[in-house]
Amino acid sequence: EVAERLEELIDSSSEKESMADNLQKVMEIGELVEGFEENLVLPDRRFIYEGPIQVTAEKEEKPVGNYIFLFNDMFLIVNAKSIAHRKFVFSRKIWMHHISSNETL
Repeated sequence: EVAERLEELIDSSSEKESMADNLQKVMEIGELVEGFEENLVLPDRRFIYEGPIQVTAEKEEKPVGNYIFLFNDMFLIVNAKSIAHRKFVFSRKIWMHHISSNETL
C-alpha cells in the first residue's frame, strides 16, 4: 500500500515536472520569435519538434519559411535569422486541422 502510493506520487511528480518543462519550452519559443504577438502558452499546447525545413505555399514561388516549431495543435513557420543565436522571424502559423498532404512518390 505505501509502496504503491509512493510510486503514484513519483509518477505524478514526474508528470508535473514534464509539464513544467514543456511550459518553459513553449514560453522560450514565444520569446525567440520576432513578430509573433500571440501568447503561445495554452493549457493543452505541447511542444513536439523544431528544426530546419523548406516551406513553400501553394501559389508562391519563394519559400515562406526555413525553420519550424511543431506543436500538438499547430506549425509555427519562421525564418531563421541565426539558428546558432536562436533568433527567428515569424512567417505564419498553420493549425493542424487545416493540414492535408498531397504526397507523391
